[in-house]
Amino acid sequence: RGLTVVYPGCEQGFLAPLPVRKMSGVGAVAERELISHGVRTLGDLALADESLLRRIFGKNAIVMRTRAQGGDMTPVEEGEAAKSVSNEMTFAKDLTSRVDVEAAIATMAAKVGRRLRKKGLAGRTLSLKLRFGDRSVRSVQKRLPAPSDDELAFTPLLYRMVDEVWCEGIPVRLLGVGMSGFREDEYVQDTLFDVAREAPTTLDAEPVIVDDVKRRGLLDATDALRDRFGEGAVRFGHELRNAENTTGTGAKNPDDYK
Repeated sequence: RGLTVVYPGCEQGFLAPLPVRKMSGVGAVAERELISHGVRTLGDLALADESLLRRIFGKNAIVMRTRAQGGDMTPVEEGEAAKSVSNEMTFAKDLTSRVDVEAAIATMAAKVGRRLRKKGLAGRTLSLKLRFGDRSVRSVQKRLPAPSDDELAFTPLLYRMVDEVWCEGIPVRLLGVGMSGFREDEYVQDTLFDVAREAPTTLDAEPVIVDDVKRRGLLDATDALRDRFGEGAVRFGHELRNAENTTGTGAKNPDDYK
């Protein structure tokens, strides 16, 4: 299935029979030079004379030998904290009706909320992005009254925000939702979308389910089902409305935070 597990202590035995070209950093020229000196496998490279390796790899000679032996001299560094969590989708057929646009907003918001909860994050800056049929882009951001990872609470806010950048009938090609401001000193997310309209005023709207306990209970239940049976185990009606109208090129910012 494209997965190989090399257990601790077995690195050298796994690498030794592989041809030298299999290792990153060994190009065609280096391969020819190594083979001309009888170095055909990574096992040979691990035992090769240092002067030969320096002639071929220069200052990287020791690094290449160490890698052939199954080691790595690169220090382990902790990744940067998350700055934003977002998700967007391109549609095969432009959306023009309010009901379709709201369904798309709810679908993207649900994906963002799910990712926020999985990472233990809650943000205060909510973002909405639209790309229209003419390829122009508009986006808007709002400051939430409190950090949130609850799409059932912030989706109605997005419904109000869309009125600032879109009118029914204008073709929407792409739609994205994002959340940032995970630290108290973060007010406006400045790299998530192509165009940003700063809107520092707090936006308020009634959640989909007003009761906080019931709303969190629903989110916990759906998260548990998806964790056990997969992301498609539970789907809301709004997710089905545009399910067949996508290009298959949804995008989200990289999960490079730890």
